[in-house]
Amino acid sequence: MKTRNLIITTLLTVSVSGAANAAPSGLDEILSRFVTAAISATTEEIKNEVTEAILNSAHHIEQGIPSTSVEITDLPADESSED
Repeated sequence: MKTRNLIITTLLTVSVSGAANAAPSGLDEILSRFVTAAISATTEEIKNEVTEAILNSAHHIEQGIPSTSVEITDLPADESSED
């Protein structure tokens, strides 16, 4: 009797689980799209953050380099010009 119940239970379990796995449900599709969109958005955010970090580092390095200095000197007025 136990063996018969065990066999029937096993067959029912296999048949139900096979039917459940046979066709993906709408929920699986929605979750797959949601996860794909989340991964795509996360990838773009990481790329943007890396780009920002590189640009910030380059900016901070440039500040340590002395810039060119410019001197302006007045030229003496030319006294020999004709009026």
